[in-house]
Amino acid sequence: MRIKTVCLTVVATALSTTAINADDALSPRVGTTVVLEMSGVLAQKYCEQSRRLTKVPSGLQVQTASQIVQRLKTGEYRLEHTMTIKKESQDPRLISLSAIVNAGQFKERKTAANTLVYSSPSDRTPVAASKPTTTYYVELGDLRGVKLRNLEA
Repeated sequence: MRIKTVCLTVVATALSTTAINADDALSPRVGTTVVLEMSGVLAQKYCEQSRRLTKVPSGLQVQTASQIVQRLKTGEYRLEHTMTIKKESQDPRLISLSAIVNAGQFKERKTAANTLVYSSPSDRTPVAASKPTTTYYVELGDLRGVKLRNLEA
């Protein structure tokens, strides 16, 4: 009887570990680039920090790239984004955004192989993707869990 209990425990542990690892394989990892889709108050504050517009329009949406820099013990992720702004009449500045997001906030966009894609927004000629890719993105609209800093020289 004792051998059966030990065998069942080993099998149950192996199955639960496999399920956890399979779920982990589907989630983004530290170092992964994530598209931040900002709207609402966050987009307005981000735009004000960049000082690119004198008047921020309502309904503004901003997309930018960030990177996963840490997976916390709670299962949440810390994303970071920095951007240097240099205007001729001003000293260079750095905008830094740090956000703590839940794993459930990540969305995926899959691109199949041989899909025509553009390598940059200014590129005029699309190229066929050589392999399937997954792009992660996170939608943020408010300032909960977000730190936005403007660092001037």
